[in-house]
Amino acid sequence: MVIDPKRDIFKTTSPVYLESNICRLTAEDYDFIRLHGNAQKYKHNEVIIYSDTIIDKLLFIIKGYVRCSIINSQGLEKILHYNDMFIALESFFHEQPCAYQAIAMDDVELLVVERNKSDTVLSRKNIRDAFLKALSLRCRILGWQLNGAIISKPLCKVSRIICSYYSLERDKQKIKLTHQEIASLAGLHRVTVTNSLKSLKKMGVIDTDSREGIKIKDWPKLSRIGFDSRY
Repeated sequence: MVIDPKRDIFKTTSPVYLESNICRLTAEDYDFIRLHGNAQKYKHNEVIIYSDTIIDKLLFIIKGYVRCSIINSQGLEKILHYNDMFIALESFFHEQPCAYQAIAMDDVELLVVERNKSDTVLSRKNIRDAFLKALSLRCRILGWQLNGAIISKPLCKVSRIICSYYSLERDKQKIKLTHQEIASLAGLHRVTVTNSLKSLKKMGVIDTDSREGIKIKDWPKLSRIGFDSRY
């Protein structure tokens, strides 16, 4: 699957843009993985990986999806990305402690491949190509978050998240996101998010409703604010 940059430039910056949007494994691929791996199941909200864990297995998601995030000493969560195909690929390859935790967002089923069988699994071209595409997407998503952490002000961060969500739901103008969800995605306090949303509303960029969520009124201006560091 080839990314159309004109259509996908915004949504591929979002932590909620899933790997399955740019790569897929076939039924034959999963059958091949099953020959060399074991199944594991996790319940909703169960921790799959704790921060600082050494990842010595390949973790394939065959059902559900996970949230990967970091939490500071004050309890503020920053969501790094969501995954629906692989977990902690980079940690498996660099063999250093994983920097984040991974939590099941619903009931999750994995196929787990031990390191001594990983070369065999990765010898299959489609699996190997999917790994590379997933890693490249993760680099892009994390790169934009680094940009936001260093350069962007809160208004820019919040606008970018709304932009990305809107791009993922192109046919819907209303985005149902809580202030806390936006805060976790942006790495901001909830009060800061609330103030940013009020500013966007005063600027005529969005409208908000407790039941309907966020409605975008001025898409061009929202995208400028979200992707222009001057804001």
